[in-house]
Amino acid sequence: MALSQENWQPRQDNMTAPNESSLATLVMRLRAATGISVLESKAVLEPLSEQHRLLYVERFERGAPWFYASLLFDPIEVDPEYSDLIEAIRLEARNKLDAGELGDAQRGRTARMWGWMKQELKARHNITWRTPWEMSPWIALD
Repeated sequence: MALSQENWQPRQDNMTAPNESSLATLVMRLRAATGISVLESKAVLEPLSEQHRLLYVERFERGAPWFYASLLFDPIEVDPEYSDLIEAIRLEARNKLDAGELGDAQRGRTARMWGWMKQELKARHNITWRTPWEMSPWIALD
């Protein structure tokens, strides 16, 4: 029997189609949305519940104005129990930064804001939050 494209390609009915919310599928979706490696994507997603994995990947696929495409954020930010608290602290931090309460130098503004957020989330709500820099140590920030 001569090989043709039809007989050497796997047929879908002979394979298990990946589940939309499987870890493998979500790892590849996160990689596509961020450009980070497959191993980095897996390391971020694997400890999360299936629901939180999906929320995390969808957040990157939608995009958000406050982070760059390949800058990871703490998965706790997509947890409905904590997301509003974190967003409120982020807004407060931006206001303090704009008012010069976190220093007036242009360089290091982001690091000061994230440091303040981390401290306040722990002090006020006992939330251990990892900054985007902690989640993405390969990124150079101001």
